[in-house]
Amino acid sequence: MSAEIITIGTELLTGSTINTNASYLAEKLTSLGIETCFQTSVGDNHTHLESVLSEAIKRSEIIVVTGGLGPTVDDITKQAVSSVLKTRLILETGIVSKIERFFKDRKKEISSNNYNQALIIRGSMIINNETGTAPGLIIERDQNTIILLPGVPGELKQMFEHTVSKYLEKKYSKNLVIKSRTLRTFGLGESDIDEKITHITEKYSNPCIAFLAHTAEVDIKITAKAGNQDIADSLIADVETKIRDCLGDCVFGADDETMEKIVAAILTLRNKTIAVAESCTGGLISNLLTNVSGSSAYFIESIVVYSNEAKIKLLHVSPQTIEEFGVVSSQIASAMAKEIKELAGTDYGLSVTGIAGPTGGTSEKPVGLVYIGLAHQNGADTLEHKFFGTREIIKQKAAQTALDTLRRHLINQA
Repeated sequence: MSAEIITIGTELLTGSTINTNASYLAEKLTSLGIETCFQTSVGDNHTHLESVLSEAIKRSEIIVVTGGLGPTVDDITKQAVSSVLKTRLILETGIVSKIERFFKDRKKEISSNNYNQALIIRGSMIINNETGTAPGLIIERDQNTIILLPGVPGELKQMFEHTVSKYLEKKYSKNLVIKSRTLRTFGLGESDIDEKITHITEKYSNPCIAFLAHTAEVDIKITAKAGNQDIADSLIADVETKIRDCLGDCVFGADDETMEKIVAAILTLRNKTIAVAESCTGGLISNLLTNVSGSSAYFIESIVVYSNEAKIKLLHVSPQTIEEFGVVSSQIASAMAKEIKELAGTDYGLSVTGIAGPTGGTSEKPVGLVYIGLAHQNGADTLEHKFFGTREIIKQKAAQTALDTLRRHLINQA
C-alpha cells in the first residue's frame, strides 16, 4: 500500500514556514502500515498543483493533500482536484449552516468568500472540522483515495486522528507493519560507521538501514516491514545486535534516549554524584545534565569559571600552572576536575577548557582545541580534542564529548 503526501503553500517553498504536517502525516501513515513513497511541496499555483496531482494519481494509491482549503484567492486545492478528476464542485448546505453558526457564535460578520469553504467535490465524503470552518474531504476514484485536509496543524491533527485514521484502518486492512528503531552513536563519523558495518548494510534490504548525521552524533535507523509486529521486532532485533557487536560502546542509546539521559540513568543506578567546572562551554554541560528530570539525585553543583581570575579564585588553580602550560591545557583541565570534585564532595568531577573561537586561537593552540578532565577515585584523566565548526558547534561538540567521556568511564567501571 503506497501513499503520497502533498503539502500546499508558497510559504513552505520560501522557508518561512516549517513543514511539520508532512512529518506528522508520514509518521501516522507508517503506524497504520501504509508506506509513504513520495512527499511533494507545491506553491499556490493552480497549474503546478494540477501537474503534481496528476502525477500522484498515477503512482500512489493514497494521496493526502494538506492546505489550500481556506476562503482566500490562493486556496485552490478543491478547484485543482476537481479539474484533474474532471468533476465539479457543489455547494453543501450543511457546511453553509455550520460556517454561519461559527461566525454567529463569535459575533463576527461573515464575508462572502467564506462560503467557498462550503464547496465540495461531487461524490466526496466530508471530514468534520471541529475547530475551524474548512472541512476535509475524502474522494474515492477508481484505484485512488484522495484525502484533503486543512493546512492548519491543529485542525489537521484533530481531523486525521478522529476520522481519517479510522477510515484508512477500515478500508485498508493492516496487512503490513512498518516499524523503525534508531540506534544513537557517538565518536564515529558517518563514513566510519558505514565502513564498519558495510557488510551488514549490503546484506539486508529488509530491514533497511539508513544514516542520519547530526552535529555531534550519527543515528542509524533500522526499518522493517512485516506481516505483524512480532516479525518486525524480530527482524530489527537481529540487525540491531549485529550493529551493536560491530560498533561497541559507540552506540550509546536508542530512539529517544539522549546522551544526558543515558549518563543520568547510569549515575542514578550506581548512586554516584557529579560536579562540573566549565570554561569554554559556559554552562552547557550543566544545562544538559539538568535537562533530565530527577537530576538532583546525581548533579550536585557546577561552576562556570570563564576567566583566568575565576579559575584561580574559585577553583584555586595555580597561577604558576596557568603561566607554565596555558589555561587551555591538560594540566588546567585536570586541576579544574579535581578541585570541583573536592569542593562539591562528589564521586566525579568533570571539567572543560578550550578555545571556542572564532578568535583567540594561535598556531600552537588553534580554535577548536579543547581539553576535558574527569576526576575520579583513582585520580584524573584528561583528553585532548580538536573540533571544527562555528563557535556554537564547537561548544556543543565539547559539551557532548564531555558527557560521553563520563559515560564511557562509567560503563568501563561496571
